Amino acid sequence: MSKKMKITISFEDKNGKTITHPIEVKKDIPWIKEFNEIGFDEGFEKFEEAMLEGRQEVTEAAANEYFKTMSKKKSKRSQGE
Repeated sequence: MSKKMKITISFEDKNGKTITHPIEVKKDIPWIKEFNEIGFDEGFEKFEEAMLEGRQEVTEAAANEYFKTMSKKKSKRSQGE
């Protein structure tokens, strides 16, 4: 039975205050029984693929959220708020 891997990214200011909401991606990864059934090499390949896909998805989404948040803050400052 597969298990879930969760990768989460959030951004904080120097005081530890969160400046963007956490971005989260979940991926299925093989578990012990699957490694035994399909073999270590194939199990590891599936695990590695999920890790790489998850990392790419979460970093792209987090970067977009970060720049969107920063552009809103810049816009507010430009308007004198």
